[in-house]
Amino acid sequence: TGISVTMHNQSAFDDESCMSTPLLEFEHTAVFKSYRMLYTEMLFAWSLPFTRLEILKKR
Repeated sequence: TGISVTMHNQSAFDDESCMSTPLLEFEHTAVFKSYRMLYTEMLFAWSLPFTRLEILKKR
C-alpha cells in the first residue's frame, strides 16, 4: 500500500515569531504565581497529588 504525504505551506505553521508577545502580562507575575499556588492547594484537597506535582514542576 503506497501512501504518500505531501506537505503544503508548512512554513506557515512552523513560524513561532507570531508568539513574540507573551500570553500573560509580566507585571502580574506575582499574582499569577499566587493563583498557581492556591490551585495546587485545591488539587491537594481534592486528593489529586500527581496533578498538583505537575503544576509545581512548571514553576
